[in-house]
Amino acid sequence: ESVLDVGCGTGIAASIIKACQPRLEIVGVEPNDNASEIWKSRNLTVKIGSATNLPFEDGEFDTVISSHVVEHIDSDSKAIKEILRVSKRKAIIVVPEGDVDAKNFGSPHVNIYNRKNFSKLVNQAVSDLDQASFSIIPHIHMSNLVAEVWKNND
Repeated sequence: ESVLDVGCGTGIAASIIKACQPRLEIVGVEPNDNASEIWKSRNLTVKIGSATNLPFEDGEFDTVISSHVVEHIDSDSKAIKEILRVSKRKAIIVVPEGDVDAKNFGSPHVNIYNRKNFSKLVNQAVSDLDQASFSIIPHIHMSNLVAEVWKNND
């Protein structure tokens, strides 16, 4: 019923989700309002806030997504814990694999991930009751590491 896009940028992913599932409540969060005109043109709800201190209640969103965000954050472990905190059912976290700063067109990457250190980072944030799975999406430009965390709310 609800999706949060942490580090939504201009709202591309949120817009696609909204177009495919118009009944869902879609919210984005960004650290500043630099893209506010774009959000407005896309009719998106975006809150200003930090990925390391999300302005939402525990379990407020059924699904929380974050794509190509945590590699830019000094305290990546805190950001992942926050993503999991506000997720009720599922969290999906995507990061680039390897040192891809030369292919990065935005803010610098402060963290570099491989399969081993990324899965360790996520698993340290996951509760004993939750289940995490990891995959890789190979790509010529930049391969992606994906963590899916299913929350056990029983």
